Amino acid sequence: MFSGKAWRVERFGTPREAVRLQDMTWEEPKPGQVLIRVRTAGTGFPDLLRATGRFPLLGDPPFGLGEEAAGEVVAVPPGSRFAPGDRATGITWFLEGWGGYAQSTYLREVSAVRVPSVMTDEEAGGFPIAFRTAYAGLGAPGPGKSVVRLAG
Repeated sequence: MFSGKAWRVERFGTPREAVRLQDMTWEEPKPGQVLIRVRTAGTGFPDLLRATGRFPLLGDPPFGLGEEAAGEVVAVPPGSRFAPGDRATGITWFLEGWGGYAQSTYLREVSAVRVPSVMTDEEAGGFPIAFRTAYAGLGAPGPGKSVVRLAG
């Protein structure tokens, strides 16, 4: 069993009204889960929708925020392709109430990938959803195409 803190929605409202830091416990991961110690987590518009109660398929609070996260694997179920100590990033079990704005979280093993050594934790935390969304929006840039970066 692992313990720590997590930012969780306690009731619907603005993030300032809805989100509180709570003490949490994470059990050993079940098949299909990978438990990580979170180093970074992506953030996006769905987090605001979840806090305000306007996200599809949303249950009642309390639940965690952060649909994607990266960190160090700390526990896996038998037969996992990951091992403790691996760096991994993936989509969290957010529909079951677990999010990446926490000291630990569960990743969906089916979506999780090992983080290459050339990728920073910050890059990895926003890779599963935010990066892929931006890449798809660009339409696969290539020869003869230009990309304009407007922000740091």
